[in-house]
Parts: sequence; C-alpha cells; structure tokens
Amino acid sequence: MKREKLQKEHAPLYEALYEYKNSRQASFHVPGHKKGRAYALEGGAGFLEQVMEADVTEITGTDDLHHPEGVIRDAQQLAAECFGAEESFFLVGGSTSGNLAMILTVCTKPGDLLLVQRNVHKSVLNGLMLAGAQAVFLQPQLDESSGLLTAPAPETVAAALASYPEAKGVLVTMPNYYGMGTDLAPIAEACHRHDVPLLVDEAHGAHYGQHPQ
Repeated sequence: MKREKLQKEHAPLYEALYEYKNSRQASFHVPGHKKGRAYALEGGAGFLEQVMEADVTEITGTDDLHHPEGVIRDAQQLAAECFGAEESFFLVGGSTSGNLAMILTVCTKPGDLLLVQRNVHKSVLNGLMLAGAQAVFLQPQLDESSGLLTAPAPETVAAALASYPEAKGVLVTMPNYYGMGTDLAPIAEACHRHDVPLLVDEAHGAHYGQHPQ
C-alpha cells in the first residue's frame, strides 16, 4: 500500500486530542473519570484534571491503536519517517510491552530457541516465558574503563549462531542502562548471514537516531 505524503509540521494525534478536549462534548463512555470530572468532584486535581480531559478511548476521531486508520496511523507514519524506519508502532505500557511483542513475533511456538544477551531486562525473560521459548544466553563484553557490560562481541554471536542453527533470532540490549553503545552493524551482519532477525531492546536509545553519529 502506497503511503500518502504527510505534512511533517503536523502532529495528527495531538491535534485530534486537543480538538476533542476543547469541543466540550459530554462523555458517556469509558474511561470512568469522565474527562476529569471525577477529580473535580473530589476537590480538583489541577493539571491532572486538565490532562484527563484529553484521556479518551476509541471514539470517532481518535482512531484505534490496535487497528489504526486515521490520526494514529498518520502519527505512526510520521514517527517512522523521523526515526528512519519502515514502520513504527506506538506502545502502551512502555518498552516492556514492545519487548514482549518482539519475542512473541519470532518465537511462535513452544520450544523455539532465541539467542539472548545475558544481562537483559526482566521483560525479556517474561517474554520468553510467555512464548514458551528456550534461551541460550550470550556473555556480554566488559568495558574495561568503566567496568560495565555492553553487548556481546560479534564473534560470540557468530559462534552461537553456528552452534544453534535452529535459533529464531538474536536479542541484544543497545544501549545499556548507562547509555553505552557499541557498533551493531557486525552483529546484524552475522544475523543476516544466518537469515535470522536481530532484535534490539533500545529502550534507552530512542533518541540515538536523531544524531548523525
């Protein structure tokens, strides 16, 4: 499907919510705070009460996160262009839900095997359990100057892929929880040689693509 060209100075989802907030429509749907009025009845909640005026569900004009066809689709398309990605999907529940979805996408049946960087977020372990998947943990590299762990070496990844050709993919964390990153290209190349995807938990690096280096 060919994408329509969107004006990059627009913020489709924000604009739709702002318009709804200012329309002063009566709410007869979820959520139960009724556009913040529940807090007003309790004496007011200041800024939170104002935010709740734009906290709405899938009603006409606000689109549906699970099947976006309007402002959410347009906003995701603009986000993808901003990040230089083919597609972008908004998450509810933080990057944890992204890690769960990422694992469930490649580990589609119980017993599937995934090569996983050893020092991952617990959401990755939860994703493995949800998928009923097996994991082979890869030792990350040690940064000698800081004593902190980064990603596994490309050689470690290549050796693991050779030893476990049935692996569905490789999952690493980049950058680590201290903002330290290494070059992902050699790891990606090793994955592509074995025709498996490289999955990256980039919860702490969403802004990295905005810098030329």
